[in-house]
Amino acid sequence: MDEQTDVEGSSSVGSYRDRIADTWADTDPLVLAFEGEGMPVVAEVDGELRYLSYNIVRPRRVGDDDLAKFIALRGEPRVLPLSDHPAGYEPRLLRLRAV
Repeated sequence: MDEQTDVEGSSSVGSYRDRIADTWADTDPLVLAFEGEGMPVVAEVDGELRYLSYNIVRPRRVGDDDLAKFIALRGEPRVLPLSDHPAGYEPRLLRLRAV
């Protein structure tokens, strides 16, 4: 099965969360990849959604409402392994660091 797919027939936040849930510990975790400026990505890390793009310095925690707004603004994301994301993000970039 090709991991680089859209979640067909559903734009619900829950469907997207289900696709990426519990993959963070995998060698190559699944993420939600959005089109457009900053090449944004959302991952579920330790049960929390984290948002990262070229436009921000550190990853941000986001909630389901934020994800729904992001989908409405950017369109449907693709679900793909982090290593396949064209921005070349690495897992360490999505970990929160103390300020």
